[in-house]
Amino acid sequence: MTSPACAVLEAATVRQIRDRRVTASPATDEDVDRYLANVEAGGMDLATAPMISAWGRKA
Repeated sequence: MTSPACAVLEAATVRQIRDRRVTASPATDEDVDRYLANVEAGGMDLATAPMISAWGRKA
């Protein structure tokens, strides 16, 4: 599902992992800033990750 809240969640997540992402990959701080600007501009179709749950019973 997509909604404006998806962009808020995406931006918050990227900000939280920013340092680890830049350290662990070829992404630079400028790349992250550009991505966040694109997210906040609203021109991207972002969707929430699907939630998978299961119910079970111990036999």
